[in-house]
Amino acid sequence: MHHEKALRIAQHSVNPNKTFDFSGRWANNHGAVLELQVNGHDLTGMYYGSNKGFAHAGESNAEVKGSVVGDLIAFMVLWEKSGSITQWCGQILGAETPHAKLVLMWRLITELPEPEEPRYFWMSTFAGTDDFTRHFS
Repeated sequence: MHHEKALRIAQHSVNPNKTFDFSGRWANNHGAVLELQVNGHDLTGMYYGSNKGFAHAGESNAEVKGSVVGDLIAFMVLWEKSGSITQWCGQILGAETPHAKLVLMWRLITELPEPEEPRYFWMSTFAGTDDFTRHFS
């Protein structure tokens, strides 16, 4: 589907009056933790990741910036050290239950040396899914 067609569909969607409060601590099954704060539609926070078991293992901590509306959420992290960016987009399921879950799609794009970009561009883009559950302290 072309982006323009999807945008037309989105523009005719119902804009909910109430936005879910995504503020708090969320964790996935890979050991990553999101600490989020919401102010209106603006989302900020921190991403704390663990790369244990991967090459170049170590902690991956970075600032989160994004937006929320209704039960929808989108945010990104700039990995300054590597020059990469990850973007997550999705929504909350079970918002009114103690088992609320963020169901997200993500894309990571990495920097390539200039001479290699035209030939290997799509090899620098990765995609997948993540589920985060709320953790109460």
